[in-house]
Amino acid sequence: MVEGPIPHKDFDKSKRPKVGLGIMLLNEFDEVLVSQRFAEEGHPFHLRWQFPGGYLEFGETFEEAGVREVREECAVDIDPTKLRYVTTMNVRGVEFEYHNVGIFMATQVIKEQIKPVNTEPEKNSDWSWVKWEDFIKRDNLFHPFHYFIEQGFADLDKIKKQAGFI
Repeated sequence: MVEGPIPHKDFDKSKRPKVGLGIMLLNEFDEVLVSQRFAEEGHPFHLRWQFPGGYLEFGETFEEAGVREVREECAVDIDPTKLRYVTTMNVRGVEFEYHNVGIFMATQVIKEQIKPVNTEPEKNSDWSWVKWEDFIKRDNLFHPFHYFIEQGFADLDKIKKQAGFI
């Protein structure tokens, strides 16, 4: 038996959730590559901390989208064969017109080999490395991180196990 609201013929198809990906670049010092999003002052995403990421394009695999988004946003090439799925989330923020299917993926990198460049300075701050244990405690994380934390992924070892890194 189906519970809850059932979409009807007047359902607004323009509000169907998109598929967004966040890509965790994790180095050997347990640091992650992050930046702050820019939006209009007062927007719920303004100055929220994020991983590189974006939307899945038609026909792309998660790995292809992840490689493309990291290259587009920070001019870093990652190996698609080392990009690992971590989790899927139903990310809802209907009060501010946001609803995505969120996919988090992770890859391990060597810090000295990664030289990020902010290729979209109108969209986010410069990329920087932050210890995971410090990053996850910030109160201004991008909305999907709340779901990530709810799934128990504040624990870096859980992420590493899920991704097959340990």
